[in-house]
Amino acid sequence: MPKTRSAQGDLPPITRQVVLDAAIGLVRTHGVEALSVRRLAGELDVWPTTIYHHIGGTKNGLLALTLDALAGQFELPVRGDRPWQEAVEEIAWSLRERIAEYPGVAAYLLTAATPGPNAQRIMERILELLVEQAGLSVIAAFDGYQVLMGYVLGHIQRAERDATVRRLERYAELAEGAELPLTAQVARDLPASDEERFRGGLRIVIGGIACAC
Repeated sequence: MPKTRSAQGDLPPITRQVVLDAAIGLVRTHGVEALSVRRLAGELDVWPTTIYHHIGGTKNGLLALTLDALAGQFELPVRGDRPWQEAVEEIAWSLRERIAEYPGVAAYLLTAATPGPNAQRIMERILELLVEQAGLSVIAAFDGYQVLMGYVLGHIQRAERDATVRRLERYAELAEGAELPLTAQVARDLPASDEERFRGGLRIVIGGIACAC
């Protein structure tokens, strides 16, 4: 039976923020699939009803609140006079680094139905850059935002699954048995570094957005 926080004396009382901080820590250590009300209650030594009281009664609701709390910890770069391309690139790199620390989050975000207010703040900054500095219409900027985020999240997901490594092995195998010289070249020449691959694709994405200006 879990002890009450007051009985343990040296632990802070349960609040919504305590619950979300613990949930973020659980996802970082064990991944999205490990997050559940029951497991979180065990981590905090409380009854599941205590968790329900603070975050509601479903795993999807808990996950949505947790990821939005995580988005709230993301520090957007300071506004400045530099080109918008540099600012967008910095945001993309920061998102890649941050989200990659939490296994399974990228896959979830690729299909999440609705963002929370903190995640929306990130989208708003990117839209500002593309509308106010790049000169795109709001709809074109939104399209650019979706392409950018799809690239960042997809890259993280592939890295988690070692998908690129397996594909390269398959490319090399296919190229040996057929006349596929360009496939063979991809298998041979694609940078081994995940960062190099991300950098190359990111610059193509940003360059494509620039062409729409």
